[in-house]
Amino acid sequence: MEKVRIARSASVVGLATLLSRILGLAREMIILKLFGKHLTDAFYAAFRFPNTLRYLMGEGAMSAAFIPVFTDYLRNRSRREAWELATAVMLILAVVSSCVAVLAILFAPWVVSLLLWGFRSDPQKFALTVSLTRWMFPYLIFVSLVALCMGILNSLGHFAMPSLAQAAFNLTVIFSAIFLAPRWGASGTERIFAVALGVLLGGGVQLGMQVPVLWRKGFNLVVERIWNHPELMRIMRLIVPAIAGLAVYQIDLLVDNFFASFLPEGSVTYLFAAQRIIQFPIGTFAVGISTVAFPLMARYAVARDMTRLKQALNYSLRLTFFITIPAAAGLMILGKPIIRLLYERGEFLLDHSTDPTYWAVLFYSMGVFAFGSVSVVVRCFYSLEDTRTPVRVAVVALVLNTVLDYILMKPMLHGGLALSTSISSCLNLFLLLFLLRKKIGRLGLRTVGISLYKIVSATLAMALISWVSWRWMMLIRPGNSLGDKAVHVFIPLAAGVLSYIAAAFMLGSRELWELWHEFREKRVKAAIIP
Repeated sequence: MEKVRIARSASVVGLATLLSRILGLAREMIILKLFGKHLTDAFYAAFRFPNTLRYLMGEGAMSAAFIPVFTDYLRNRSRREAWELATAVMLILAVVSSCVAVLAILFAPWVVSLLLWGFRSDPQKFALTVSLTRWMFPYLIFVSLVALCMGILNSLGHFAMPSLAQAAFNLTVIFSAIFLAPRWGASGTERIFAVALGVLLGGGVQLGMQVPVLWRKGFNLVVERIWNHPELMRIMRLIVPAIAGLAVYQIDLLVDNFFASFLPEGSVTYLFAAQRIIQFPIGTFAVGISTVAFPLMARYAVARDMTRLKQALNYSLRLTFFITIPAAAGLMILGKPIIRLLYERGEFLLDHSTDPTYWAVLFYSMGVFAFGSVSVVVRCFYSLEDTRTPVRVAVVALVLNTVLDYILMKPMLHGGLALSTSISSCLNLFLLLFLLRKKIGRLGLRTVGISLYKIVSATLAMALISWVSWRWMMLIRPGNSLGDKAVHVFIPLAAGVLSYIAAAFMLGSRELWELWHEFREKRVKAAIIP
C-alpha cells in the first residue's frame, strides 16, 4: 500500500513539477538569450539571496517543522484545533518574513559586498546587483506563505496545486521578460528590472493559487491564540535546527557564488545555467518522491510503526536511484547537445558560453544521485522529529565543500566548484544513512544494493547506446539549425530511454515492475470508473 501511495502521488507531483521544470528551462532560455552574461551574473546573484531564504524560512525548514506537528493534530485533535495552529504559524511567518525583507532592502549594499566580494572590482555590476537585490527581496514574503500553504495541503494529501504553483511563477517571469522588458527601457540594464518585477508578480500568483484550494479543504482563519499558542515552542524546537541544516546547504551555494565572483566573468551564469539543467531530473522526480514520502513517513513515525517507515524509505531510495542514476549518465553524454538546443542563441551564443556551461554540467552530474537521495533521507529524520542530525552532517559537508572549492577553483575554474559540490553531497548522503541506521536499526539497504547493481548495469547499456546514437546523428545531421540540434538530443535520448527500459526488464528490475503495475492499475480504474 505504501508503494502504491508513494508512486501514485509522486506521479502527480512529478508531472506537475515536470511542467514547472520545462517552463523553468524556457525561462532561463529567454533570459540568457535576451541579456549578456554581465547582466545575468548580476541578476542570478541577486535572485540567489531571497531564493536562499525561501528555503530557510519556507519550503525546507517550515515543512520540516510544521508537517509533523500539523499531521499529529490532524490525527489526534479536531480540525478546528489544526486550523488554529496553521493560522498562528501563518501570521507569525508573514510578520517575520516581512521584517527580514525590509532589513535586506535597507542593508543590500553590505549584503552584496560581503557575499559577492569579487563583484567589488566592477562598480557597475556591484551597483546593479544591489538594485536587483532590493527589487526582488519582497518575493520572500510571498514564497514563505506559499510554502506553508503547500505544507498544509500536502499533509491533507493534496499535491497537485502546490506543485503547479511553481509553473505559474515561471510563466509570470517569462511574460515579464517577453512583454514587459521591451517596454521598460532602451538598454539591457533597464530591461532586466522588468524581469525582477516578474519575480515579485510570480510570488503573488503562486500564493493566489493556493488560497482557494485551502478554502475548499475547509481551512478557516481561527485567530484566538497567536504568539501564545502552546505548539509554537514545539515547532520552534524543530525549525531552528532545520533552518540551521538548510542554512548549511544554502550557505554551500553562497560559498560557491562567493568563489565564482573571483573567477572570469560569466562564472555565476555558467553555474546557474548548469544547475537549471541538473535540477530537471532532481526537481521533477527525486523531489516529487521525497515530497510525497515525507507526510507518509511522518504518519508512520507518529504511530511508531518503524517497519512501514523503513519500507517507505527503502522504496523511495530505490525509486530515486532508478531515476537519477541514468539521468546523470545521460547528462554526462548529452549535456553539450542539450545546452546547445536549450541556450545557444542570442547573447548566450555571442558569449561562447556552451563549453563552460557543459563543464559545470559534467561535474554536477556526478552528484545527481546524492542530491536527490539526500532530500529523501533528511525527510526521514524530520519525520522522526530529529532535525539536529542533518545539521551536524551538513556542517561536515559544508566544510569539505569550502576546502575543495578553494583547492579546485584555480585549476578547474567553475568546474571545480561544481565538482566540490558533488563530492560533498555524496559524503552527506553516506553519513546520513550511517547515522539513520544507528538511530532506527537496519534499513534494509541490501535490497537497495541489489537494485543499485541492476540500475547501474542498465545505465551502462543506456550510456553506450546514447553515445553511439549521438555520434551517428552528428555524422548524418552535422548542421547547426534548430532542427539539427533537436535531432542531436531527442534521437539519442529516445534510444537511451528505450535501451534502459529494455535492460532493466531483462535484469528483472523491481522498480520497473512496480511502476508498471501502478500505471496498469491506474488505467484499469480509469476504464471502470466513469
